[in-house]
Amino acid sequence: MIYMDAASTAPPRQEVLDLVTPPLTSNFGNPASLHELGHQAKRANDWARAQVAGQLGVGEGEIYFTSGGTEGDNTAVIGGALANPRGKVVLSGAIEHPAVMEACAYLAAIHGFTHKLIPVDEYGMVDVRAAKDLIDDQVALVSVMSVNNEVGTIQPIRELAQLAHDAGALMHTDAVQAAGWLDLAELASHVDVLSLSGHKIGALKGGGALYISHRCEVLPAAARRRAARRPAFWHRKSGRVRWHCPGAPALRRTAPARGRRQLWELSDRQDHQGTGGGSPGTGPAHRPPRATHRRHCFLCLPAHRRGNGAH
Repeated sequence: MIYMDAASTAPPRQEVLDLVTPPLTSNFGNPASLHELGHQAKRANDWARAQVAGQLGVGEGEIYFTSGGTEGDNTAVIGGALANPRGKVVLSGAIEHPAVMEACAYLAAIHGFTHKLIPVDEYGMVDVRAAKDLIDDQVALVSVMSVNNEVGTIQPIRELAQLAHDAGALMHTDAVQAAGWLDLAELASHVDVLSLSGHKIGALKGGGALYISHRCEVLPAAARRRAARRPAFWHRKSGRVRWHCPGAPALRRTAPARGRRQLWELSDRQDHQGTGGGSPGTGPAHRPPRATHRRHCFLCLPAHRRGNGAH
């Protein structure tokens, strides 16, 4: 078979396999450990970070490793918008990768943002004049990919970044398809956040990098989870779970014993602390007073009581 789909994913190069074999076999230490194996792993991490920073022409402290383009795009779009409180609007190209589109949809559904699309022409090129009309002081972040993953259109990132910065917004570009083809250092010099993925250019799957300029802030994942936390409580008499999500109406679902355990597992994933969030413009989300909340909130019970079906 002749493989001609490297734009989707490329086979790992032999030099990459030679580089990663020692860390996967003999030098397998934790970079945070104080023993020699840990020091070896840290040196390998620092060397890899320096290589990426050198390609982008940025500081090593501005490079963060990710699991790939999707995590990088999610972190850039969601974390960048939430860390930039100047407005509640995010802009993206009309034909962005789903990793960007779904991140924008999340911001709209959970955090009350408005997601606007910049139109493109028949070649997939973003309309810069339309972007100029859309970018105002309410835009928190603009995200446009450097090279389209379907038709290969090279977007005018420099012009779009200038418009975004003139309005005070952050500029993110998904440069996954640009790696190996365009000058990444030039791209990084114009934007605030840039995401990369290794498997498009002969590295292993499950590896990527995110450039975050020292000029801006991006909210980390833990803080994003706290911002979207949904306080919940289970009423003993009604047998219903009620929880509130910022930007969305209250939901009501029945909670039999099995459902309560599923809700417990959900709470563990969302790092529930029993504290309230707030919908934009509506004040804090409703929850009972602390004492009542402790008695009636299944998620706030100690683990030994949750396990035996208390309530």
